[in-house]
Formats: sequence, C-alpha cells, structure tokens
Amino acid sequence: MADGTTVARAIVDPAAIAKALDSLLSGGNADQKIAIDVKTTEAVVKVELPASSISDAQGKAPAVVLFIKLDNISYSLPVKLIDVKKWAKELGADVKDVKIIVTVEKVTGATASGIESKARENGLKLLNSGVDFNITAEANGKSVSINDFGSTYVERTLSIPNTFDSKKVTAVLYNPATGKLVFVPAIFKVNGGITDVTIKRPGNSIYTIVESSKTFADLSGHWAKSDIDLLASKLVVDGTTATSFAPQNPITRAEFATLLIRALGLNESNNVPYSDVSANDWYAGSVSTASKAGLVTGFEDGSFRPSANITREQMAVMVSRAIGLAGKKADADVKGLSVFSDNKNISSWASSAVAQSVNAGIINGMSADAFMPKEHASRAEAAVMLKRLLQFVEFMN
Repeated sequence: MADGTTVARAIVDPAAIAKALDSLLSGGNADQKIAIDVKTTEAVVKVELPASSISDAQGKAPAVVLFIKLDNISYSLPVKLIDVKKWAKELGADVKDVKIIVTVEKVTGATASGIESKARENGLKLLNSGVDFNITAEANGKSVSINDFGSTYVERTLSIPNTFDSKKVTAVLYNPATGKLVFVPAIFKVNGGITDVTIKRPGNSIYTIVESSKTFADLSGHWAKSDIDLLASKLVVDGTTATSFAPQNPITRAEFATLLIRALGLNESNNVPYSDVSANDWYAGSVSTASKAGLVTGFEDGSFRPSANITREQMAVMVSRAIGLAGKKADADVKGLSVFSDNKNISSWASSAVAQSVNAGIINGMSADAFMPKEHASRAEAAVMLKRLLQFVEFMN
C-alpha cells in the first residue's frame, strides 16, 4: 500500500472452488460453507475470488456461503449477495474477467486514533483494534464497491484473547465521516479463554469491540432497571440527560423508530417519504430508514405523525416487522390473544403482529387479562421490548 503497509493477497483458484462445490452437491446438501483458510498475520488481507466461480456457485447452490478464515477474524459471505452480472456490466467487462476482492484490514494511523479518541470521549474501553471489511468488484483497471447487502445480515467474527461480561461488552461500528461509534448486533461466545464476537449486519464497515457500563439515577428500584442498564451500556438507548432516563415518560413514534433502526444496526438514509417529516428534523434519517426497511408505513393521509405517542399495538407492528427483517419467524396464531379480555379492541391491522409479539414473549399484557392495545407505551416499556426483541432474533446475548 502507499503508506508502506504490507498486504497479503490470496488468489483463490477457480478449480478449488469448483471442487469444493462439487463435493457439497455430491453430499446432497447445497446449503453449506466453502472454507477459504488464509494463513497470514499481516494487517491487510485481500482475498481475490473469480466472479465466474461465484456465478457458477449461484447457479448450482445459491445458498452456499464462502467462509473466509484469517488469523483471528472470519467472514461469512453468502454468494447470493454478489450480483456478478450487474457489477460486470457496470465495469464494462465480461464476467470471466471480473475479480471480487474481499479486503479485511486491521485499521491503523488516523482511523485508529479517531476510534481511540471517540471511545475515550464516550467513556468506552477499547478491547481490540478496529477491523475494516470491504468488498469490491474489479476489472479493466476500474473497481466498484459492494458493501450494502439490503436486508441480508452477514456474519463476521472477531476473536479476542480474553473473557468478558457480555452485558458490558458490545460490538460497535465506527463511521470515519461522522466520528460516531454506534451499536451493531452481535453475539458473544467464550471458547477456551477466547471470546468470539459474531457481528451481524447487512453491510460492511469498520467494527471494533468496546466495554462500558451505564445506569441512571432515576432507575433505583425500577422494574426495568436491569434491561435499561443493559441497553444503555450497549449504546442502544440514551437517557433524557446524562443521569436521568425518565422511564415513565411516553415514547413517540419517531423515538421508537429511531431506537429500532439503531438496535437492528441499520444506516440512516435521507429520502424522507412523509408529508410531516422534514429533512431537517432530528429523526428524519431514522424514520426514512425505518420506512425503506418496511418497519413503518405511516398513515393513509401520507403522514407519519412523528411526535405522537406510540400505542402498544403500533409498537407490536413495528416489532413484528423487525422480526421478519432479521430473518426470523414468530408464531402469528391469534388464538393466544383470547386470554386478554380486551382482545376485540386490538385493531384488525395489528392483530397478527400483536400475536407474534406476544407469542414470542416480546410484549406482554398490561395485566394478566388485559393487553390495552391503544395505551401509550413508556420509555421503560420500549427499552424492555427492544431487549427482548434483540434476544429473540439472536442479535444480543
């Protein structure tokens, strides 16, 4: 590289991929991984894959995953995510001449300093150096970036030589443009004194692991204290001030949409589709993203009503859609709602979502026999529901 950093380049033989693919197919199971083990300790690794081999795999076994294993990092890349023909066309090349380059880089220099500075500023302890994942398609001396995977969550695992309390440790994305560290879904598993952190996100970026602990003075003795502390420590929820959470305050539709896209690790967009949401509103990006992801749909008059307090059934609908976006399923049988004496008050458009949320254990009744679908949810209730959602879809321990 231009800065003198040594780059390890692993060129994958098309014949090796073909052989691995034939082995999978002959075994009668096309939904498996093809392992690519790269033996190197260099800070920057580039794995070169022939686009023609990926195209071949897509045709024969579209569910196959390329499992790239480095020293203490692994990356699972579903072949279905690489639109080979599209990228070849954009590069003005034949598929046979296109290379797919997967780059894994342990960040250094100004980027590493930026991460360290932002971590200190936010009271976070860094547990490893940042790792930048990037995919490009290259041909004819040109390249295009392939780092948005739509609604497919891709796994990458960082292994840290120590054990940690998963309640106080979280994976974060570092955005060099904004300087922010934000939560990303991750599962922590300890294996022989090593903590494997499996990050799940529908895109590539720079990721690192941090440790933090947060609580609020007004949560003493509160029923939701442990769940709120957990999500605050993981950078999912914020207080109304540095020391207060205001658990009993109602939560607005815009606030819950913002928390939901943060919990799901989605990037904010800026294509605002609602008549009452201005591009200058603080929640414009999150509401736009929630709409694009299908988490919210707004009202028939074209409004979103961002400042309106969210109802429990509206929250259930967003939670139900989030379950689907995360690639999971929940039982939608509405028979279980018969335990609530007010089940007829649940709107028809929300009944299936309420059933899913209740059957998944994410949203409970306000009492044993009352759901109260039209009641406004509090900030504490929203936090508890987010925590249960993240655990149900296996985005958090």
